[in-house]
Amino acid sequence: MVLRIPYSKKCYVIVETPQNPYNTEDPVSVRETLQSWDVDGVFLSYNQGFGERDRFYEYYSALEDYIENLGFIVNAFGPYFSDYTTTACTTGEDISGWINPYLIYKNGINFDSRYKNMLDNLIEYLNRYPLGEGMVLFDHVRYPQGNSYCPNCSVQTWQNRIYNVTQATSIMKSYISNNANISTQNFGGVLHPQRNSTNNTCYQAWNVGQAYDDTKGITRHLGFVAMMLYSIPREDYIQWMYNLARYGDSYDGYSTSGTNKELLILLSTYPTTCSYYDTLQTVIDDALDYFEGIVFWEYQSLKDTFGGIQRY
Repeated sequence: MVLRIPYSKKCYVIVETPQNPYNTEDPVSVRETLQSWDVDGVFLSYNQGFGERDRFYEYYSALEDYIENLGFIVNAFGPYFSDYTTTACTTGEDISGWINPYLIYKNGINFDSRYKNMLDNLIEYLNRYPLGEGMVLFDHVRYPQGNSYCPNCSVQTWQNRIYNVTQATSIMKSYISNNANISTQNFGGVLHPQRNSTNNTCYQAWNVGQAYDDTKGITRHLGFVAMMLYSIPREDYIQWMYNLARYGDSYDGYSTSGTNKELLILLSTYPTTCSYYDTLQTVIDDALDYFEGIVFWEYQSLKDTFGGIQRY
């Protein structure tokens, strides 16, 4: 069994570069497999591999001369440094090391030299890429902060959080684009609703916070969005979430105008992390009736569990 993706839709795969916990194979073998799948692009997990920089370098070196649209998925706000702790309302989640985006919003990337060094190293990789512009996919998955359920936050708190994320994203994107060969269309963001499928207000939180809005939201600074949906309770939920992002939303006095940016859906191939109403192939077919493409997390489970990708 393989997952079938039409050539009329874009298809990207995230590759977790550290060996732990995914025991990924030899980088050259990974490259050859990705080429055989004929994917439209690859995102390497850039700062997941801080403890295994050599391993990350091996992956990048194996892919850079062969994979078009090679990019990096970047954990925009952590976890990096044990001396930072963000707030998380009342979830009780351990969030030590996660950077409050307010720090970047108020102080810029120089709030900590280690953070600036992380972005400078990323810029070096982008400038080294020989096949045109690279790509950056900011992973905003932890904001609004919370675990797999809806944090006990007020609407005002949701909006403040995403406002800070928006401002920090603008600062990071400007710094990278001013120093690397990359245009706005090649910056993306992983956005998602909370996963608790019984509470619709959680699903609306990103729009309450004005994320999907090209005039005042996060999408203003991006060329594309990967909407991460690891819980899809029914088919019509896909269309509902797409419409909220594309056409706008209003809730409790807050409203968004929606986004005209490219909308991709991010689906998990890792069995213990997702809950879908039907087979993954059925979910893919339904989602691609609306979204312009798909991002799979992640390579190893995609290969081992589903046998890979077939384009048609």
